[in-house]
This record gives sequence, C-alpha cells and structure tokens, in this order.
Amino acid sequence: SVIVTDMHMDGMNGKELVRHLRESEEFRNLGIVMFSTDRETELKIDAITHGVDHFVDKSDNPRVWLAYIERLVKERRRSRVAA
Repeated sequence: SVIVTDMHMDGMNGKELVRHLRESEEFRNLGIVMFSTDRETELKIDAITHGVDHFVDKSDNPRVWLAYIERLVKERRRSRVAA
C-alpha cells in the first residue's frame, strides 16, 4: 500500500505524518509519496531522510506523479511476496 500526502497540511505537516507512520508497527512499511510546491533541496532531503520514499514537485506533470506511485506499489507488492 502507498500513502500520498502533501508537505503542508492543516494541523499536521507531512514530515510529522511520516514520523508517526514510520513509528507505527501497523503502517511503518507503507510506501510514502510526498507532494509539495517547495523547491528547496534541503526540504526534500530532510523529507527523504525521515522516511519519504519519493518527493514529487506539484509542478511536475501528473503522469510523473502516477509513475512514481505505480512503481512504489509494484515494489511494495514484490517485497510482500518475497517475505
């Protein structure tokens, strides 16, 4: 399974959400794709080092978003079968 989230949300930002998910026994192995309009390299690196699998710029073509999501779903399925 894959979760798609935004970096900037009301109440909890995407980084906080990722931290909660990675700490949860139930959700720690989910794939996480994060969207943002931020183009700061350090922000992207920070998100990735805290557990985001793919960081996608909202200005990218939606086909790029879909390609990341589809690839991550396939990777997660393969890892489940191998386990």
